[in-house]
Amino acid sequence: MPIGPDAQTSSPPSALAVVIPARDEAAMIESCLRSVARSLALTGLPAGVVVVDDRSRDDTAARATDAGRRFGLDLVVVQPHARTIGAVRHRGALAAVDTFGLDGNAWLLSTDADTLVPESWAPDYVHRARLGLDAVAGVVDLRTDVDVPTFLHDWRRGYRRTLSVDDHPHVHAANLGVRVWPYMTCGGFPPVDRAEDVALWCRLRDIGARVVADPRLVVDTSGRIDARVARGFGAAIHRLHALDALDTMASLDIRTSLDARTSLDARTSLDAS
Repeated sequence: MPIGPDAQTSSPPSALAVVIPARDEAAMIESCLRSVARSLALTGLPAGVVVVDDRSRDDTAARATDAGRRFGLDLVVVQPHARTIGAVRHRGALAAVDTFGLDGNAWLLSTDADTLVPESWAPDYVHRARLGLDAVAGVVDLRTDVDVPTFLHDWRRGYRRTLSVDDHPHVHAANLGVRVWPYMTCGGFPPVDRAEDVALWCRLRDIGARVVADPRLVVDTSGRIDARVARGFGAAIHRLHALDALDTMASLDIRTSLDARTSLDARTSLDAS
């Protein structure tokens, strides 16, 4: 796989691969994959999906495999037994590069198993690749097809106030895209147990990658408080509920700005992988 200056182009991606971590997601993985399949089909590009089964105790892997077959996806399930969410996502990215033979100009798209992407999702990333970008960070909203705690509607209002017309302070692995060459050059997601998405963003900026935070790229995530990752988005929501800190929601962990969410341990782990 060519990684380096020859791969640094503003041409459309040569291919796409979507990486989806999943732990005990048997109830949601099918709807996620259905939305991904509809979006990828509109790009006309070679595309694959990697579901990273993160020590599930249910039949997530089997349901993902069956859904991939029914939706016509080129899908593989990997089980890396990694210890942190950062390592899980990175193993999924490496599996995508290897399994689908991605070159440096392909794009890795990242989302989560409890998330629905719109049909415009993959085409929107392709469009931004054509503009010469190397990575794009989208934003999240709350799914309407699952129960959402009432207090999260206050969070939504606070979150939306942080969005401008063409910029925002958030980095969510549930809605992130990156060209393969800068991903591999910077080392990818570091093996940290939280803020792995922000840490990757810092790495990309450090190598001079062309990155943009775009509020027009929106995915719908579940907003559940029974978190699958101990220090991830769901855990932050749970803490907000416990604190009843509605007026400060947009500034806590789920406001994933480089200043607010990048913890010291994430920054000091950037060279750990």
